Amino acid sequence: MDTDAEDVLWRAVDPLKYEVVLKKSTYDAHIIGDHSEEDGAERKLYGGQAKSVIERPRFIILLGTKGGRERLMYLDFVLVPKDGRIKLRGLTVIVEKDTMPREVVTWNPINKLKMNCLAEEVVYDGRKAGQ
Repeated sequence: MDTDAEDVLWRAVDPLKYEVVLKKSTYDAHIIGDHSEEDGAERKLYGGQAKSVIERPRFIILLGTKGGRERLMYLDFVLVPKDGRIKLRGLTVIVEKDTMPREVVTWNPINKLKMNCLAEEVVYDGRKAGQ
């Protein structure tokens, strides 16, 4: 995919040394644009944190293919200020695996996390050194 510099909002390098970009067109049309005004406003709060999740995830998990392309889920926990308090939430960032650089597809803040996957689908575990 073309990653015209004018269309890139940010670039990050993940722990496996892959460059990952967030395209402005994806951000505007899908991450924010495909959602209600309230949900879009909440998703904007996670933009900078999504970059940090790419750079220092707790896990990277290989997801199934969508449209013939493999995707990765980067997962970590983030702190979110809400109503004068701090809320701990999970944040998943979904990335196209087969593009160079890899491209962010979306991100999802999550309140509850329950997921099953095969051991070989865990591409990266942040607790293990020297990966």
